[in-house]
Parts: sequence; C-alpha cells; structure tokens
Amino acid sequence: MAKDFISRGDLRLIPLAELRLSPLNSRQEIAAEEVEAMAESLAVAGLLQNLIGHLTPTGIEIVGGGTRLRALQLLAAEGWSRPPSRAPARRRRFA
Repeated sequence: MAKDFISRGDLRLIPLAELRLSPLNSRQEIAAEEVEAMAESLAVAGLLQNLIGHLTPTGIEIVGGGTRLRALQLLAAEGWSRPPSRAPARRRRFA
C-alpha cells in the first residue's frame, strides 16, 4: 500500500510500482501496438496528462489512464529514464 508519497496539494506522486489497473478502468483490453506507441510518445514528450486513481485496501488503482499506465510500466521494464537534457520545454501562455 502507498505509504510514502509526495503530496503537492491535491496532487500525489506515487511510485509506479505501487499502481495497479482498476477493474473500473474502461481499457481492460488493449493492443500491444497501442501501448508501444504510447510508450514512444511518453519517452519523447513525457507524461502530459496525469493518471487518475483511488486508494483501495490493496493499494492505488488507476481508473483513468490505463494505456498510459501500461506504457509507463513498459518503459520502466526496459530500464528507461528521461535524461535531464531531454525534458520538454514549458508551454508559453498567450494572453
């Protein structure tokens, strides 16, 4: 269960190993090619949309972002980590 997490307001950063796909997630079945494509996108652009989960007695279950979760798990299994020089540029806000 997630004991050690970083809290920033309502946003919590939880280790990937502690996340599980929820039975409530609409993407229970997904093609491997789609996961691989998402992993490539995440490797280039980073995670642009947070995963949405809830705390259960067995840990954190992801209800929103099932494809992103699987892609992150694939990248982690391959030993991928983002080099600091490849961090995406911040978007400029226009008035």
